[in-house]
Amino acid sequence: MKPKRLKIWLVAMVLTALVLTVAVPSFIRARKRAQASTILQELRQIDAARDQYALEHDAQWRKEGRDYFHITPGWNDLTPFLKPGSHLAMSGGKDSLGNPIELEPYSERLLPSIKTVDALADATGGDRFWGCCGDPGCDVTPEKLAEKRRKAQAAASTNKVPH
Repeated sequence: MKPKRLKIWLVAMVLTALVLTVAVPSFIRARKRAQASTILQELRQIDAARDQYALEHDAQWRKEGRDYFHITPGWNDLTPFLKPGSHLAMSGGKDSLGNPIELEPYSERLLPSIKTVDALADATGGDRFWGCCGDPGCDVTPEKLAEKRRKAQAAASTNKVPH
């Protein structure tokens, strides 16, 4: 190769490497942000399925004298209320990252698993993405997510699944 062509080729390679070092992290962050948005949408769909389940079973629970705020429906209870054949209905209770979706009683807002929050933390800015922290009437706070994190860590140390 001639020296002039070699210099042009080296300059082109350096510029390409420079562009890639800037662009690749942005693409990775955008992909993680899209995954986080998908998981947030899945939680909304599950919450709607919980509402439908509660509407259909409210009369039965009233006859039994049960307070539905303390009832936690199982995954099999909610599956009929999800779109048949969808990823969420077929997932068996796992989010898009493969982490289990932790169902909560009706009195609690659904939150992603701690593994999911940690896996996407660099793209979502931490715990604030998952809740409406600071909005009036919202019960999701960084403290609530921290409490869930402590429960998950305690359960992991005793090899139990948190409820």
